[in-house]
Amino acid sequence: MDAPRGDRVVPADAPVSGGRWRRPLPGLPQRRWRAVIMIGTVAVLVVYTVAAWAVPDLRVSWVSPTARIVLESVELCIALFTAQALLLPDDGDTEVARNAFVTALVVLGVSNLVFGVGPLLLETSAAFGGVLSFYPWVAARYVVGLLFIAAALGRPRLGLGWFLGAVAAALVAVDLVLLAVRDRLPSPFVNLEFSPGGVVVPVTSVPQELVIAVVPAVLFGVGAWLAGRVFARGASPLYWFLALGLTIQSFAKIHEAFYPTVLGPRVTSADLLRAVFILLLLLGAVAKVRQVVLDRGAAVEALAGDLETGQQLMARMRTFTEQEAAFRSLVVHELATPLATLRAFAHVLGDPDRSGEAARRALEGLEAESRRLQQLIQRMDELRALELDEFAADLRPVRLRSLIDDLATYVRGLPGGHRPVLRWGCDADRVNADPVRLGQALRNIATNATRYSPEHTLIVIECSEVGPDRVEVAITDQGPGIPPEERERVMRRFERGATSAPAGDGMGLGLYVAARIAEAHDGRLTIGDGAGEPAAGARVALELPVAR
Repeated sequence: MDAPRGDRVVPADAPVSGGRWRRPLPGLPQRRWRAVIMIGTVAVLVVYTVAAWAVPDLRVSWVSPTARIVLESVELCIALFTAQALLLPDDGDTEVARNAFVTALVVLGVSNLVFGVGPLLLETSAAFGGVLSFYPWVAARYVVGLLFIAAALGRPRLGLGWFLGAVAAALVAVDLVLLAVRDRLPSPFVNLEFSPGGVVVPVTSVPQELVIAVVPAVLFGVGAWLAGRVFARGASPLYWFLALGLTIQSFAKIHEAFYPTVLGPRVTSADLLRAVFILLLLLGAVAKVRQVVLDRGAAVEALAGDLETGQQLMARMRTFTEQEAAFRSLVVHELATPLATLRAFAHVLGDPDRSGEAARRALEGLEAESRRLQQLIQRMDELRALELDEFAADLRPVRLRSLIDDLATYVRGLPGGHRPVLRWGCDADRVNADPVRLGQALRNIATNATRYSPEHTLIVIECSEVGPDRVEVAITDQGPGIPPEERERVMRRFERGATSAPAGDGMGLGLYVAARIAEAHDGRLTIGDGAGEPAAGARVALELPVAR
């Protein structure tokens, strides 16, 4: 089953520790097929090796100095390329395992080139003598096996330079010892024979086959197991190709007991298996490079997304700071005027020489300013509920005509002596609404209409059908109207028309609250121009769904 990772879905067999942005590599066999490939490869190699041991004629062997030189040169180049690919960033391996594998590949490539091509420059008899090439060649493979064991144990914890230096020093020391005792070393082969094709074939003894084949095969098998284990921990696909290649190399060691590849211009079945190993190294290195490119591309995309998100967050914080400053300014301004008026009225009431008429007017002023403060506090509560997402609408079928009648009564009671005019064009009698919230939105719109209209003018309230199962309640005033470029802005909090709003009147919250209420009703708030009146004014409409 696939598991979600962040905002994308990652296959269940994808590496989980291979980096934050790691993407599954297209074309890489899935877990089940990887196991099938590994088991099938081992089965084929076992059958081929047993057949080659039982039937000597099945053993591959032909003389080709050119093929030998090409094979060793290509293996060195690809081994170095793979070593460089292993050094690319990879969160799934460890430093010890990576350094050990890199050093082992370097030793394999260099030793095969030196001891594979070297005998071609010597006399055949010297090559068959084997002392100059055979023992250092075997020692290099044992060193590679020890590197695999060190990687499996996680020791020693050395840097790559120390790994390469220690291995180079060990090989040099072994070669010096071999040179010192070369006259006392036994011949690596029991005798020489000629195959039916006329090719010289060395014959080894059983102890020599153990040294040449069995122990190196086991050591390379350890390396294959370790590479597969590193890949299973979430490393790059290169380690899977390396595990498969080292498995093939294990069987190549056994074939080298038939025909040791150190013997100059001869290409054998072991060399064919090594060629497959080289191909797998190349595929793994290419897969690793491709994986790094994909990971870096994903990292760049994620970084770009983080930067964009950060910029949006900064913009929102900047807007919030500006709005907070505007809010403080508005609150200070709105509170300063009524408080100053209250102090003045209180001073009038406290003066014993004032007449009864002055005291009456002072009391009326106190009552009016108290109402204004109460409205201001109410607006602050509305804004708090909106910003804290506590704003909710309890939707149910509501008689629309009753709401509009109540709105007309509300308009008559507002200052300015405005006259409401009702125009009913709706077939539907009920809307799906919260009567309290919808009434609040309509009153906010009506308050703005009376505030910005001349006294004793008409306020038109109309209902009309605007689509299937949708109605629109519009309020049109006879004021200066709202310019088109300001209509979106005045529906944001603390925003007021630049030319229409009287100075110091209102906080820029009425239409903002009405728009939010419309959204909660699955509707919308629109602003347009009035039509058919002595003064066009502004037309503010609420679109609502009809109750079924």
